[in-house]
Parts: sequence; structure tokens; C-alpha cells
Amino acid sequence: MKKKEDEFLKFLTENKKKAEDQKINWESNKQNWFEAIEQFFKKVEEFLQEYKEDDLIKIKYEPFYISEEYLGNYRTEQMTITTADNMIAKLHPKGMNIIGAAGRIDLEGKNGIVRFVLVDKNSTMPTIKTQIIVGNKTTTNDNINPMQDIAKKELVWKIATPPPNIQYKEFNKENFINSLMEVMNA
Repeated sequence: MKKKEDEFLKFLTENKKKAEDQKINWESNKQNWFEAIEQFFKKVEEFLQEYKEDDLIKIKYEPFYISEEYLGNYRTEQMTITTADNMIAKLHPKGMNIIGAAGRIDLEGKNGIVRFVLVDKNSTMPTIKTQIIVGNKTTTNDNINPMQDIAKKELVWKIATPPPNIQYKEFNKENFINSLMEVMNA
């Protein structure tokens, strides 16, 4: 009888350790998300600096509210870009809990939307990891927790092409200006 109790205790201890190992620190992830948003906006400001200095565009920030599972309701900012003839584009965060990415910011204008995603530096397209739990056995396509994996990778902003065959383009000045012209119908 003692042997079964020892096996049961071992099972419970291993199960607890496994659950703790897979636990996601949502507050830490949320702070990383805020930093990523701030870095994104700083980069956009850098791309647009010369146009702003020449008074060809104006940039302003407004409060933006998001509600996400596990993170709750939170406040961040959206950027509004205005041209001399009042052509407007808005950049606003969509969220951190995005399938295939660690976050997304959308650029919206009268002619559509361009999506910017926070992904692994080496990614060229979305990848999805699956996890199947049957009883006490867990199977994943590469045996990792996707949200934990995010913290282990070097994340960068990239531009996602429209579905269904999504590809990632580099987030640089030329590609950003092209995206801005696309949504503003320029």
C-alpha cells in the first residue's frame, strides 16, 4: 500500500511542477507588450521625422483601450497621422494575444488596413503550435508552450501581407511609407 501512495505523491508532485513550468506570467508579458508598442511608435516617428519637420504631416497620440482575455482591460495609445489636406491614418494596437504573433498593431486609413506583427526575428510567415491534452498526457508539435516560447525569442516588428498566404516583410522606412500610402490611397 505504501508503494501506491509514493507513486501517487510522485505523480502529484510532477504534475504540479509541470503546471508551474508552463504557467504564463501575464503581468510581465503585459509590460513587455507596452514596451513593444512604445518602441514601434518611436520607430514610426523616426521614419516620419523629416516630413514632420517640414510640416507636411502631424502626429498626435490619443488614449486607446483594449480588453483581452488574461490581461483584462487596459489603456494604451493610438497614433494619428494627418496630412495637410486632412488625410488621416491611425495606428492602434490590436492586442498581445494574437494567433501566430506576440502582438499586433494595425495601420488603418480610408483605403484599408495594414497589419504589423511582433514575431520572431527569423520568421518569414506565421507558424502555429498545437497542444493536445488527453488525460495526463500532453503532446505538442515541438513540445513547448507557445506563450513561454515568446520570451525565449528575439522579437521584432514585421509587416504581414494580407491572408490567405501571409508573408512577413521587413519593418523599415521604405516599407512603412509604402504601407502608409496604401491605406491613405495616395
